[in-house]
Amino acid sequence: MSTTTDTLELFKYDLATDGSIPFNIQQALNDNWDKLDAAIAALSSRAKIQTGSYTGTGTYGQDNPCKITFDYLHIIDGIVS
Repeated sequence: MSTTTDTLELFKYDLATDGSIPFNIQQALNDNWDKLDAAIAALSSRAKIQTGSYTGTGTYGQDNPCKITFDYLHIIDGIVS
């Protein structure tokens, strides 16, 4: 019996039980691509490109301090830093 993925509910054939049925392009490919496209579109509306500044020598450690500054609050996957 075919299943779906947990997060996006993409269609998946079960090779053990679906091996003899005809391949359905609309269900197995086109519908999945539409779901992926919609998910990416939703994420891209939240994305933004910002610039910042760097002060340092390009090395690390206590003897080589560096600083990266951004003019915005950056959020990565819901984590605010």
